[in-house]
Amino acid sequence: MDKLCRTLDFHESTLLHRKGATVFQSLTNGITGENIHFGNTVNMDSPLDHEKPLLLSSMPNYLGFQFARTSQLSVKSIKTFPGSLINLKAYPNYESYLGSRFNNKKRAQFRSSKALLGHCFEVVHKVHFGAIDKVEYDKLFDALIEMHLARLGQKGTADDTSGMWALYRESAYRQILDKQACISVIYHRTTPIAISLNFILGKIVHGFNRSFDMAYSKFGLGNIELLNMVQWCFEQGFEILDFMKGEYNYKNKFTDTPYWFTIQLAYWGSGGQKRKGMFLYCGLGAFYALYNFARSFNLHRAWHKIKQVRSKAMVKPPQNVIMQILSPDPLGTHEESRLDWEAIQSPALRRAICDFCHKHKTPLRRIGLYSSLELPNAIELKRGSQILLISENKGKEYRQSKL
Repeated sequence: MDKLCRTLDFHESTLLHRKGATVFQSLTNGITGENIHFGNTVNMDSPLDHEKPLLLSSMPNYLGFQFARTSQLSVKSIKTFPGSLINLKAYPNYESYLGSRFNNKKRAQFRSSKALLGHCFEVVHKVHFGAIDKVEYDKLFDALIEMHLARLGQKGTADDTSGMWALYRESAYRQILDKQACISVIYHRTTPIAISLNFILGKIVHGFNRSFDMAYSKFGLGNIELLNMVQWCFEQGFEILDFMKGEYNYKNKFTDTPYWFTIQLAYWGSGGQKRKGMFLYCGLGAFYALYNFARSFNLHRAWHKIKQVRSKAMVKPPQNVIMQILSPDPLGTHEESRLDWEAIQSPALRRAICDFCHKHKTPLRRIGLYSSLELPNAIELKRGSQILLISENKGKEYRQSKL
């Protein structure tokens, strides 16, 4: 491919490296009408030349554009993958958006989930935008990667973005300070439990990656963080929240506008470059036409399921737990064995404790957690006069008591 054309990814060049002015003469949001302006691009070379055609991938089709050099330049467009977004400008405020997208029952579920999370844990939502301590930034980025990989491991899917994490980390810190990116975080005390990384272009927020600690999954933590981010976007005056590539059920619930990602193939309309451009256009056009024909019959989902089954065969069995009621100790629980929440490293034990808090609507601060004197991979949970033993149990079914 490199012999035939010069390749460029829209997200990488325009959002991560901020080189939009070297590529585009103008860029317009076709949904909201916003004319997007670029910053200073001194000493940046244009990707457009007379040697090779330019293949610009991942270009959202709701963005209208003119390339920086338009004289005798031919541009061909090819639809590739679907994307989706929320057109925030279509609603006067956050509550109007909720009322348009969800019925009363669903809105009540969102409110009760958020209230229960706040009741059980000391949580706070913060968006780092314009300022962030470097130590805190590195802590958040490490947590985001860890949560992302843990969720993929549970699903048995590969990390398609593994090669981009270093680039995201390097670029996002500087852009947060320049208000060209933001990190949305839900903290439990000082520990991040839900994070989303977002890059900003004009009044468009591009959601690059979001993940959460699965220990808190019973609380609908992913939905809570997402809705917090939607509300923040309204408050900041943004007009689009773009969920980008990927077809997931949760996106369909929240987004209101589908669109297509495209390849934009630009070449000068004469000589060898025209022949290369037409060859690429015909070849890529045929490939994606076939791909989208297969998509119309959901064949891509069958392929993803096959890949997922293969990946799951290589995944280690999850660590499950057994929860048993213990007789109260007449001598009382030893205070020297008391555990802080942050000291519990086992994902299985953390999730079991969170599930207990969710089921019984009990704040974590009202529960005593103690290391077991008998089992090394177990915790004694004390609520009032009752004690529950939570122990890891690899490869066996998860069982929770009726306490």
